[in-house]
Amino acid sequence: MIIMKNPGDINQYSIKLVRDTRIEQACNRVLSTENEGAQYFCEFKLDNLLRGDQKTRYECYQIGIDKGFLSRNDVRGFENLSPVPGGDDYGINNPAT
Repeated sequence: MIIMKNPGDINQYSIKLVRDTRIEQACNRVLSTENEGAQYFCEFKLDNLLRGDQKTRYECYQIGIDKGFLSRNDVRGFENLSPVPGGDDYGINNPAT
């Protein structure tokens, strides 16, 4: 059982848990075999924990796309998703009027 002094600190606790444990390395050892070692891997995207909740990240991504300094593929990369055809456009979606 985990007891936290301040339940609002769950994000900080989560970051510490992932950062200070060797779960990722253990996961990779289990996934690694002579035939499949390069095919599968385990990765924790800690930057997403540091950036806030999903709603906040998506709002920030939308601002970057709208202002023209992020492409859809940039955002997909941040979320560990594959690029999409035509997703490298840095055009401004909602120009100021």
